[in-house]
Amino acid sequence: MTTIEYINDDGRYLNPIIVWLANTYRSNWTAFPTPGWQYACSDSGYTDSRISLEWLKRIFDPEANHQSTPERGRTAQNNHTSYAKRIT
Repeated sequence: MTTIEYINDDGRYLNPIIVWLANTYRSNWTAFPTPGWQYACSDSGYTDSRISLEWLKRIFDPEANHQSTPERGRTAQNNHTSYAKRIT
């Protein structure tokens, strides 16, 4: 299992996406309520470009834009295709 998470320097955070080693997600895999969390599955259990893009679209963009001012709403990506960070 892998997670994609975001916490910035002032303590604000965004909901994570949990990546399971499976073909499909089953809701009984979580033992307690996790409102706002998103789930994905992959053959390796690790994130990939598709899952990272889904996290950016479903979580990062809507939640980060809601929390930030326009001058702080940029993202950067390094050479690893599934890694992105927010520039502050």
